[in-house]
Amino acid sequence: MTDAGGMPVYRYDYTRFNQYPQPRFMSEYNESDSLRSAWRNARAYVQLYARNLKLLSIEKTTLLLSGAALAFMLLLLVIIAFFFISIGLILVLAEVLPLMWCFIIMGGVYLVLALLAFVLRRSLFTDPIARFISRLFIDNPDGDDDSPVNVES
Repeated sequence: MTDAGGMPVYRYDYTRFNQYPQPRFMSEYNESDSLRSAWRNARAYVQLYARNLKLLSIEKTTLLLSGAALAFMLLLLVIIAFFFISIGLILVLAEVLPLMWCFIIMGGVYLVLALLAFVLRRSLFTDPIARFISRLFIDNPDGDDDSPVNVES
C-alpha cells in the first residue's frame, strides 16, 4: 500500500505489544468474568494471609518456647549454685555453731529470700514476663519502636 505521494504505508498492530488486555465496551462487558477474577483474588489473598499467620505463629511460638527453655535452664543453674553456696556457708558456720543451728539459720535465710521474692513478685516476675510477651506478640515490623505515630494523616 502507498499513500498519495507514493510512499509505502505500514500498518502496525500495536495491540500485540500491549501486555494488558484492551478495555471492553459496555456491550462486551461480562459480569461473570469480573466476579470470577475478584473471587480468585480474594481467595489468593486469604490463602496468603493464612500462610503468613501460620509462619508468624510458628516464629512467635519458637521464640516463646526458647525463652522459656532458657529461663528454665538458668533457674536450674541458680538453684544448683544456691545449693552449693548454702552447703559452704553451713560448713563455715559449723566451725562456730552446732551443725543443727547452721541448718536452721540457712533455712531462715531461704525463708527471708522467699518472703522477699513474694513481696517483690510484680517487679521481679510479672512485669518482665509481661514485657517479654508483649514485645514478642505486639512488635513493630519496621524495627524502630521509638518512632512517634503520626495521627494527622
